[in-house]
Amino acid sequence: MTSRFFRWRHPTFRQVLLLSMLLVALLPSLALLRSLLLLDTQVSSNRLLTRRAVQVTEDVQQLLMQGVALERSARQYLLLDDASLLQNYRAQWLESQQRAQRLLQPLEGAAHQSLQHWLQLGRLVYANLPAASGHPERVRPLLTLLQQMDETMQAVSRTSQQALALRQQQQDQQLDRERQQLLVWIVAALLGVILLAGSLGRWLNRPVRQLERAIHQLGEGRLTDPVQLQGPRDLLQLGQRLDWLRQRLAALEDDQARVLRHVSHELKTPLASLREGSALLAEDGVGELSAAQREVVSILQQNTLLLQRRIEDLLQLQAAATRHDPLRRGVSLQAALEAALRRHVLPLQSRQLRVELMVPDVQLALDEARFAMLWDNLLSNAIRFSPPGGLIRMVGTRLQQEGRSWLQLDCIDQGPGVDPQDHARIFDPFFQGQRQPLDRATDAGRGSGVGLSIVRECVLLHGGRVRLLASAQGAHFRIELPDDHDSEH
Repeated sequence: MTSRFFRWRHPTFRQVLLLSMLLVALLPSLALLRSLLLLDTQVSSNRLLTRRAVQVTEDVQQLLMQGVALERSARQYLLLDDASLLQNYRAQWLESQQRAQRLLQPLEGAAHQSLQHWLQLGRLVYANLPAASGHPERVRPLLTLLQQMDETMQAVSRTSQQALALRQQQQDQQLDRERQQLLVWIVAALLGVILLAGSLGRWLNRPVRQLERAIHQLGEGRLTDPVQLQGPRDLLQLGQRLDWLRQRLAALEDDQARVLRHVSHELKTPLASLREGSALLAEDGVGELSAAQREVVSILQQNTLLLQRRIEDLLQLQAAATRHDPLRRGVSLQAALEAALRRHVLPLQSRQLRVELMVPDVQLALDEARFAMLWDNLLSNAIRFSPPGGLIRMVGTRLQQEGRSWLQLDCIDQGPGVDPQDHARIFDPFFQGQRQPLDRATDAGRGSGVGLSIVRECVLLHGGRVRLLASAQGAHFRIELPDDHDSEH
């Protein structure tokens, strides 16, 4: 019972689509059924009205002709006093009376009353006609009655046509009312379909958007927030699978970080021995070396330093991703950036690089060590790729976005820039772009590919965001940090 209730409460996406299609088709179907019923009713009513009009018109015309024949037969009988003429009159009257009785049923109003009056007059003539023969004093009243019968039948013809015209007018008015009601039904059905389709589309689009956000969240590496979807049952199951994938990725990332941390620390001890041994050889501590031996020792020292730098980069990346120090309020942005420039004064001077620093003197809530790590790597990247004598611009702007205050920091160099094909992966760990420094003579080889990853980790842990912007020359990195003085991380 519980399983059936769950299935009813959480239908599948396919079931929801089928139900929505049925509901969307239901309203136009009702309007169509209503129009069919109206059409059938109107056709039947018009057919009946036409048949009745034809029958009434035919009967009235027959009565008009029979009225003329009755009057002629009555006058001939009064004039000639012939029994056969009286029998002819009586036969015509009985036939006319039957037709008039049949005509009384469809007639209404004045036409009905006029026809009844005509029957009364006819009965009087029928009753008094035999006794009027040979009595001149009785003939004149009968002639008057015959004249009245003719006038009355003319009134029946006139009023019956008026009644039929009135009935047709009423039928047309009823048809107009039904047409207006049908139009209201159609408009209501269309509005219902639009509202229903919009509501169902919005309801179905909500889990799709949630799914898109969940995939985007996994793609950005934010593995701490659980994946929760609301909607049809199959999408709920898909959300559970995505959350399982998130947990697996988080576990794999933890394992990777743990292995990286252990390997880095394990490599530091033999690396220190290599550095001390190569230094001892270079200082002739074990005897004087030949020129070829000194060249080999120099190569060993350079590669040892390069290996040490790689290990330090790995440890720095691990520290940026795992440290959770509290933010300290009231840190001067300008002072923090000037301190970063002082730490890089020697490489700046060696390449004769100029730095343009234009940032507002604001107080932020920062983790100073992590913020210093961020700018050390960003400046190192800009110095490494800038041509000798080039310019590095560091510009800051305060702005309002999404109902919050943000600090926008741009770092722009004049190097070769980033290849458009590398934009999507430029912040991935260990990724090295296709474009390398312009001056390879003063560069110590390809980097480790973790500097920008460290920048991203530090920015994310400050609650901000970093991206690479399109630029005509050089690389243009933009960092956005929340400018909330009282914010807690």
